[in-house]
Amino acid sequence: MPLIEVEYYFVGREDVEYYLGIDYEEVLEGVLFKKGDESFVRIENNKKLIYNIRDVNGNLEINEEDALTTVENYIKEEKMDLSDYKVDLIIKREEMYEIIYKRYYEGIPLENDYYKFIVDNKGVAGFESQVIKNIEPKEGMITVTSAYESLLRLKNENLQERVNITNMEICYYTDENVEGWANILRANMDPTWKVVTEKGNIKYLTEVE
Repeated sequence: MPLIEVEYYFVGREDVEYYLGIDYEEVLEGVLFKKGDESFVRIENNKKLIYNIRDVNGNLEINEEDALTTVENYIKEEKMDLSDYKVDLIIKREEMYEIIYKRYYEGIPLENDYYKFIVDNKGVAGFESQVIKNIEPKEGMITVTSAYESLLRLKNENLQERVNITNMEICYYTDENVEGWANILRANMDPTWKVVTEKGNIKYLTEVE
């Protein structure tokens, strides 16, 4: 598979004003912006936008289908362009659903380009997003270890409890836990095995041949 290099969209004050309007309070310079008692925008590492519309309503009563329909209607109403995205994961929490859309490149999901919607009984309570603005394929190819070999590596880790895997697929992924990530505009994305457990936890098996 080919490697790709991507350029991230940096979140700015114009994005804050788009969601909160011009009448907001800057609680933490360049990071946290608040309007009213519940609505806020938080910017993480210059790339990640977290928009909280309101607090989550407890005692979840809707089902997965209702939650997905709610998100689809919200996307249409807000005229959000998610034409390159697909639903990747739906996770049920105690008081909400997390519905995660991932962007796809030539049929393969880009793990670092996503929208995660929070849905409760009253609708969409907020979302988190990180967006890639440009994708460039690089010269050369890379061979990923087989699914079987990758699972053996996972088995050899010191897991604290039994893990039931619900899905495993190839994706493009960049580890964001690197020094200076907040200031990195361009980065490589490597073909990587993604393992999803029944609890909605994700493990990236980044070792390649």
